[in-house]
Amino acid sequence: VIQTHSPMFNALAAVKVGEYWGYINPLGELKINVAFVKAFPFKGGEAQVILPSMLPRQRIIINTSGKQIAPPHIIRKEVAPNIYHIISQKENKDSVFCYINKEGEPLTDWYLTNFSWGKTGQKVSVFADRENDQLPVNVLENNSEKYLYAFVNDVGQPISEWFEEVMPFKEGIAPAKKNHRYGFINEQYEKIVDYKYLEIRILDETRYVGQTIRGGFVLLNLKGEVIGKEYHGFDLYNEEHIVAYSMVDFMGRKTYRKALFTNECKQVSGWYTEIYPQKNHYHRVLDEMVRYMPNGDVKFVEVYNYIVDSTGDVLSTWRPTTAMNWSSDQGRKYKDSVYQFMHQPASNYFIEETFFQNVFYTELEEDGNTFYFKGGDFHDGMAMISEKISEKTITKEVKGIKYEIPDVKYGFIDWNGDLRVACKYDYISGFSDGKAIFKQNGKFGAISYKGKIILPAKFELLGNFGSGMAPFYADSAWGYIYTSGKEALKPVYDEALPHKFGYAAVKIDKKWGLIDTQGNTILKFKYRRPPIAISSRKVRVLIDGVGYEEIDL
Repeated sequence: VIQTHSPMFNALAAVKVGEYWGYINPLGELKINVAFVKAFPFKGGEAQVILPSMLPRQRIIINTSGKQIAPPHIIRKEVAPNIYHIISQKENKDSVFCYINKEGEPLTDWYLTNFSWGKTGQKVSVFADRENDQLPVNVLENNSEKYLYAFVNDVGQPISEWFEEVMPFKEGIAPAKKNHRYGFINEQYEKIVDYKYLEIRILDETRYVGQTIRGGFVLLNLKGEVIGKEYHGFDLYNEEHIVAYSMVDFMGRKTYRKALFTNECKQVSGWYTEIYPQKNHYHRVLDEMVRYMPNGDVKFVEVYNYIVDSTGDVLSTWRPTTAMNWSSDQGRKYKDSVYQFMHQPASNYFIEETFFQNVFYTELEEDGNTFYFKGGDFHDGMAMISEKISEKTITKEVKGIKYEIPDVKYGFIDWNGDLRVACKYDYISGFSDGKAIFKQNGKFGAISYKGKIILPAKFELLGNFGSGMAPFYADSAWGYIYTSGKEALKPVYDEALPHKFGYAAVKIDKKWGLIDTQGNTILKFKYRRPPIAISSRKVRVLIDGVGYEEIDL
């Protein structure tokens, strides 16, 4: 059976004989042998054909004599007179490309990916030789885990040497790697900074971090110039500061310390074991002190303090961190809630973690079966501190969970570092609405800025103040109370969070809703998680199956 699918006129026509295609002339004579899986019509003396052994989407181009004038490819495009850019694939489906002339003769080597149409300064890549990873190899015949990169002109000819890596250009300069070292090159691909760094990484839009052959790190600007001194590392900290790391010898022990630097690399703090995020222009910091024991041994004690953001000056007295250890045959009873374990009263009423995350404020870090108090951040101009009363350890048990706590009491310092509330409370929350919640003898009350008791410690649970009232727990339910001690809203809620922007999330029958200061329902009780007021007009809620959504009030 012979089948044709194109008019012949004065040209060749594709014809199918059995399973394969060939081409015949207007007299019906077979001029190009039947050998193709598919054959397309001739245009301009060229035709695309597909051979049986070719990869999907690949084809070759033949002339009217049947001679192949383009290697197997997916796309061929003319980018200059008699110069073509072709894209092909390897057997593993990796994309490759090269440039050929009209006769199909290669004008360049094959390159890997990163292709574009006739772009001067285009970055191309090839495999590196397995034995000498500085030499490029034929990508069609080789595979490697290492690559080399170069830049080519608009017809694929290399206009640079080969690099192991070239990072993006910024302001006409880029970090580049050659002979296993990093330096900098300009847009003419000329070296402007020697290849002397073991590694270069981007710190931000205007700086790099370079690792020297000594193993340390330096800051570099976009020109590759060194900024400041060499340290053991750099990281972004916030918009105004970076943090540097340095290895120091502390009492015969090597340890890392951190310090804050301005963006101009001016040091603005001392060296500490930890620097916490800025809160109200202050940073909480950790360090170590040495305590000499009676037997002559040296004990390292972790301590905390506060430093001023603008100057790095130490604000207050160095105080040791305190630790609470717990143990139980059953493990921690409510292992998903640190706050329940610490504050849950001896009652059968279950209160979920979200309550304590919003109501109580304490700075704790968990390590295995130990919680560490490392100082509170500033809220309403006050930061929570602790003082050790004695060296003894107090053992307690709550709902079958035994735990040991240091003999410490809690108080507050102000922004000047002065003691504003004496350290005499078993527990105290952060200040909110000008009041803080304290715990004494197992009950909760509230104090003012000056430490004056405004609500006596008689409540089973008491939340932080907001909008002039605080949630309190009585008779197996939650209500709200004014600072005067007068009941604001009767205890009718299963759970209740503090007011914010005049609204509070409360729970009834396992569903959360939103009320105002008068107890009026603002959002119906239908949410699985508590709504969060983010302004006086907007609230964020969790919509099941959708995620969080902002609602206008």
